[in-house]
Amino acid sequence: MSVREARPISAVSTETRAEILSLRASGFPPKAIARRLGLAPHVVAETVRAEAAKRPQPAGPEPRCWVSAGWSGSVEAPPDCGWADAGGRPADPALPSLVQVAVFGPHRDPQKLWFCGYLLDVHCLGVKDAMGPRVIPKTTMEDLIKRYFSAFSAPPVPAPVELVRELVFGAVRYAGGLGFSPHPDFRRASCLLGEPPGEISLKFGWHGRPFYVSGPYDHPEAVLRTLRTTVGEGNFSFCVGASPDSTFWDD
Repeated sequence: MSVREARPISAVSTETRAEILSLRASGFPPKAIARRLGLAPHVVAETVRAEAAKRPQPAGPEPRCWVSAGWSGSVEAPPDCGWADAGGRPADPALPSLVQVAVFGPHRDPQKLWFCGYLLDVHCLGVKDAMGPRVIPKTTMEDLIKRYFSAFSAPPVPAPVELVRELVFGAVRYAGGLGFSPHPDFRRASCLLGEPPGEISLKFGWHGRPFYVSGPYDHPEAVLRTLRTTVGEGNFSFCVGASPDSTFWDD
């Protein structure tokens, strides 16, 4: 009886591996990544599998998730989706561009949890900040939720992981189409979310177009240059400075 030898993992450069994983985190399927980078499909598949093996492995059910209240005022969700929210759509477009997400995954130690967090600009930049994965004591989860969402005026709402996947990966895809990459830590922090959904039912942007609200760590001129290149003059709005003295508005 012959023994089939295991196929060795194909070597790729550090730069190519980073490109593969970045595209996968943005929702591209392995075959599309292979075509885009000019690689053999099995090379991409092996790289993705090897990275997945390094992720924290859930020790039980799906992760538990919370989203900032009013998220449905920031993105358009199908009316029959059944995803509950505590807020409506604000009249001021400068306010609801940010959505915050917290994800807690089971740990092999029943007294601990994995934690990842994301700050999303769902109208333009996508994932502005990401943290994790971090191991926390299970008893500190409620206190961490309060502190993590303390900048918002209302407590966060529990959310199914299906909604969170659409929010996070959808924000990445939307921003990618505008020319913006997710926060550098997003690839690691996406480990608790599982695979990106094939279809995104949420609609991003403000009334069908990008709306950029500058933050304290942004480079507004660079963002505006990118938008002018990717969507063109007259096809986006912006607000420089998210304060009562902000300067609005249109390109």
